[in-house]
Amino acid sequence: MNRWLAIAPLAALVALGLLFGLFSLKRDPQVKPDALVGKQLPDLVLPTLDTGRPIRLLDAAAPAPVLVNIFASW
Repeated sequence: MNRWLAIAPLAALVALGLLFGLFSLKRDPQVKPDALVGKQLPDLVLPTLDTGRPIRLLDAAAPAPVLVNIFASW
């Protein structure tokens, strides 16, 4: 009985590894499901970091890509 208790964690680890491997082999690595891909930007007015003046997100994104860092400290 003690021998089975020693082997059980190893068997569980192998089973989880097999399940992970099977699920990862079925997924296409090129597909990244994202809720906002292909959607229009929301019309937000956000302050800039350097001056703090408000700027519309749609106006800022017109000439080039824009990185919007949304940080939440809970």
